[in-house]
Amino acid sequence: MFLELSEIKKQRLLCALTQKQLEKLSGIPQPTIAKIEKGKTDPSYSTARKLFDALEAAKRGREKTALEMMNRKVVLIYEGKKVLDAIKAMRSGQISQMPVIDKNNHLVGSITERTVLAKIDESPGFDLEKGRIKSVMDEPFPTVSENSPASTVAHILRDSMAVLVMKKNRVEGIITKSDLLRIM
Repeated sequence: MFLELSEIKKQRLLCALTQKQLEKLSGIPQPTIAKIEKGKTDPSYSTARKLFDALEAAKRGREKTALEMMNRKVVLIYEGKKVLDAIKAMRSGQISQMPVIDKNNHLVGSITERTVLAKIDESPGFDLEKGRIKSVMDEPFPTVSENSPASTVAHILRDSMAVLVMKKNRVEGIITKSDLLRIM
């Protein structure tokens, strides 16, 4: 996206950059940047492009990581538990999805409100008190490392209810769509 020239100063300040720092990032001399920001000169297209590209790179460099966005309180549920147990856990934790683990604490699936509602819709006689999570769970949520940028997480969340943040094969946190929107 190409911004108006009048936005250069606002964007520079949002990135917490001085004119001298923007000079180093863009290759445009600081006095020229000052004149552009004051509206005293109209830069060439290539000069403006360099400034906008430098500002965009600065914004990306300050992008939050999965570690900064994640919720450390991850509610896991065992695949052998009853579906009703999952419903109760989601209700009490005020969450709408949970990772599912096996007896060895390995991720094997996920269960969401949507999953449960689909099972009830597909099988009207399904017994929530007897049915096991293993019989209704979906694939595990996608995983990312703690250093994954917000843009990567946002891209994954377009097609998934949640993303798990992993460190050394351990679940360290979870990021949902609402978590991502909360930090934006």
